[in-house]
Amino acid sequence: MKAMLLSALLLFGSSTFAAEPNINCKIGPVTKTFGGSSWLVFGCSDKRSVVVVTASGSIAAPFYFMFAFGTSGYKLYGEGTGNKAATDAAYKDLIELSASQIDGLFSEASRPNTVSLQEINITADSARGWLPSVDQRAQVPQVVQNFLSALDSGHEIKAYDFMTEGQKKSIPFAEFANRLSQFNAQAGPVKERRIVKITWTKDPVNAPAAGIYAAVDLVSRFTNIDRHCGYMVLYQSDSRAPFLVMRQEDNYFTNEQAKQTELKQSHEAVDKVWAKLAQNCPNYDGHETK
Repeated sequence: MKAMLLSALLLFGSSTFAAEPNINCKIGPVTKTFGGSSWLVFGCSDKRSVVVVTASGSIAAPFYFMFAFGTSGYKLYGEGTGNKAATDAAYKDLIELSASQIDGLFSEASRPNTVSLQEINITADSARGWLPSVDQRAQVPQVVQNFLSALDSGHEIKAYDFMTEGQKKSIPFAEFANRLSQFNAQAGPVKERRIVKITWTKDPVNAPAAGIYAAVDLVSRFTNIDRHCGYMVLYQSDSRAPFLVMRQEDNYFTNEQAKQTELKQSHEAVDKVWAKLAQNCPNYDGHETK
């Protein structure tokens, strides 16, 4: 049933797209979580529209949604016979997405180096034989995306709610909000947020608590910051609990700082300063910065 549904949605006719008689949606996919279940997001050949299909084993299957792009912007369509509660929950999440967020879904599906759910990195001290489930592997990138989106849009309360109680104790809300406001003013609008690698572990000996940990390595770019990398650690107390942000570290060198360093010293000095900062970013490839 799912295979038939997927084949049908990959090619759309003129009833859906008046401007383009045949449009295919085979770019990607990238896995996302909507309404608490996993979905596969495909980009379409018009380079704007996206199709959101139930992932394997999802209680929402078989079902698909489509953000069809036209002269009046995006319109959301849905069809299928999956669990109504699950599809309604996904619809509630999808209908709240802005045009820029839908554009972001297309970009993620199109990106050749999107982190694959087939790649599973486990630490040596993890519980023997344990692997993260498909849902866990889908949840972590989604939580990271939602947390970063809240940060980048200046929604400090929403971002703070993603954090563990321990993290909240280490940085009171007022301090967190002030730091976020200062950084956003300095960085300017976000241009890119990209997950480089996810490393998993369960019940490691030296961890502060038993549970599941996901270390997420990141590379970012902003209008005023081309050099930015870091990581965050997400924590899940058990498989039924949500993932929360336990730790976050950012390392960056603003474009203005780079400009002043080059004027007063040299371009090589800029590279040297950034190389030292980037040493704090696991799995960062320094060649990515222009």
